[in-house]
Amino acid sequence: MLKSVKVPREIEPLFAKAQEVVGAYFASLRLDPAKGTTEIGDERYLLVRAASLSVELFEALRDIYKDLGEDAEELARQFLFDMAHFMGSRDARYFHRKLKLTNPVDKLSAGPVHFAYSGWAFVDISPESRLSPDEDYCLIYEHPFSFEASSWMRLGKPSREPVCVMNAGYSSGWCSESFGLALVAHEILCRAKGDAACRFIMAPPSRIEERVRRFRESAENGSGMTPYRAPGFFSRKIISDRIAAEREKARHYLDIAGVMIVALDQEGRVTLINNKGAEMLGRPVKDVMGQHWFSSFLPAGERGEACAAFNRLMRGEAKLDAAAAGRRGRVTAADGREISVEWNHRILRDVSGRPIGMLSSGADVTQRCRMEAELKDEQGKLLQAQKLDAVGRLAGGVAHDFNNQLTIIGCYVTFLLQGLARDDPRRADVEEIRKAAERAGKLTRQLLAVSRKQVLRPSLISLNTIVTETQGLLKRTMREDIEHVLRLAPKLGLVRADFGQLEQVLLNLAVNAGDAMPKGGRLVLETANVEFREPVSFRNEAIPAGRYAVMAVSDTGCGMPREVLDHLFEPFFTTKERGRGTGLGLSTAYGIVKQSGGYITVYSAPGLGSTFKVYLPMAPEAWPQARAAERPRLPPKGAGRILLVEDDELVRTAVTRMLRSCGYKVVAAAGGTEALAAVAAFPGDIDLLLSDVVMPQMDGLALAEKLCAGRPRLRVLFMSGYTDQVMIQRGSAGSDAAFLNKPFTEYDLAVKIREVLETADVIVRK
Repeated sequence: MLKSVKVPREIEPLFAKAQEVVGAYFASLRLDPAKGTTEIGDERYLLVRAASLSVELFEALRDIYKDLGEDAEELARQFLFDMAHFMGSRDARYFHRKLKLTNPVDKLSAGPVHFAYSGWAFVDISPESRLSPDEDYCLIYEHPFSFEASSWMRLGKPSREPVCVMNAGYSSGWCSESFGLALVAHEILCRAKGDAACRFIMAPPSRIEERVRRFRESAENGSGMTPYRAPGFFSRKIISDRIAAEREKARHYLDIAGVMIVALDQEGRVTLINNKGAEMLGRPVKDVMGQHWFSSFLPAGERGEACAAFNRLMRGEAKLDAAAAGRRGRVTAADGREISVEWNHRILRDVSGRPIGMLSSGADVTQRCRMEAELKDEQGKLLQAQKLDAVGRLAGGVAHDFNNQLTIIGCYVTFLLQGLARDDPRRADVEEIRKAAERAGKLTRQLLAVSRKQVLRPSLISLNTIVTETQGLLKRTMREDIEHVLRLAPKLGLVRADFGQLEQVLLNLAVNAGDAMPKGGRLVLETANVEFREPVSFRNEAIPAGRYAVMAVSDTGCGMPREVLDHLFEPFFTTKERGRGTGLGLSTAYGIVKQSGGYITVYSAPGLGSTFKVYLPMAPEAWPQARAAERPRLPPKGAGRILLVEDDELVRTAVTRMLRSCGYKVVAAAGGTEALAAVAAFPGDIDLLLSDVVMPQMDGLALAEKLCAGRPRLRVLFMSGYTDQVMIQRGSAGSDAAFLNKPFTEYDLAVKIREVLETADVIVRK
């Protein structure tokens, strides 16, 4: 039988259970005057006179704010309501956890019972109530015995207003916690002002006035009911809602700014980020909020320094200077991409001027950085070309003057020889002078080749002829431990060039290759037809669109590091020991190729040999295929997901752009380890591995073998600046492995990918 609360019959069982549990809890009341404690269960309580917590506290508050006139009384009521609302919500949270309650009505049932046992009031819930966890929630109840009304009446202090302010606050706080709703209770009748009972209506703030009005219209004595006035707690909530609306408007303004805007607290955690910022990070706003900015969103290499600088700012040990404006850094997106950002920062301070956080705006400058890197690369190429040209001009001038002197020496040597008898012992000395003059003449011809001022006698020739006629000389002059391999293209296009000068180019490249293989190896000479539909760029060359005949010289020697490649074609630059070279071999080859209107590229890495490629424009009349058979200008479109692995960032970025332009989705990685991690983290299918062959730590072949072990149907396409024949002979790829030579165009790439994807089986190793 219920004795602590009165409720509609259909919910009596719930309240009976609550009465049993809460009653047992209060039965454990222990008073210990020796310790000055009152305890119930594991909680300490205070016994307070009802009058001191109602009438007397109300009057004290009203006196404190008496300078506010009529507002003092209202402020006192608001203070009591807010305090009780907080107490009710916290007590509810404690009992819900202690009693392990989850259902909203179960949570509510403990409230009125607790109300009765703790001496606040007896609760009589009306059947007209609607206990739903939504905007239709409405609780109508009475307090026949309210500690507040009784206190006022016992002290003989009648009131013109309802006095059960704390009861209303406490009960609405408890129910708000139970139902997860913002609720407010309003006392419409009060015994302290002469009404028959203390009656309350509880509802969401947006519906309370409507509920009060309906009850007044349906009540027999509705005219005596107290008009509703929003308590201070909910007045502030209305203001808070308006502030939230203004914040949302401000967020809208932030979102149209077009840059990332992020605010950090003193600990470096995100307190605000706009949609643009979350979009750049590839994450929802909610997943960014509260995260530690430096450990979550910065690349590992930048976290330590950036976090330390931020902490110094927050401790006031450093200041933002003008140099900080526009400073660039990087952030890591959810898919692993690193985005370059140009930052502007402002320190956030409290009223005392103490740093409490930082507000930053960041513009995505990834594309700009890429363009600047490309511009820097082009400027480097221009500077290198200017340097070579300047040295060439100097060499040409020296050669010209030196040739004049050699001519004089040669003439007088001839005169001397004519004046000496054949058995004259001095003839041997003069012959040595003549031989030295001839060697010097060869040196000046090399200098003229470097300066591109030699006289060329161009004719229509085939690079196949150059290779075949020079091979015999190479075999006779190079060591026997070097194997010679020829791979000549049939129907090779003809070029207009000086036969003897191109022969010199081939000899210089072959001799250089031989020197790189002191313990023997393989020299591969190849030719091919190549067409570029658009310009292609390499480290030292930018090759225009067009048709070219290509001659490649590859070796399996020691290879060259990047710092050597940067100076490779400079006159007099050599890595050989003193006395073993003039440093003019490669620069001579470079000068001849450039004077012939061609281009020369080199691919090399330590331990992986080298490949030099000479591109010479085909003579228009000598193109081996009919012009009517020209390929379509647009690359074929495709679909699927491609794993791109390339250690050169500029190449990786350019190829990614090509692939996406052709319709493919791209997962890009800078090396084998990063590629394996990306595949492990990616749940979907990958249709093709497009990988460079020569990479640090893990080469393309090793990567392909690891991936194909778990994905046997994965297609593989290798790309490299080395020729495919060289890669096969080194054991880096099977003879049936799909291979694409660098440099290539978007058309070449698209056609090769289509070919590989449509092939039934792709062999990684022979």
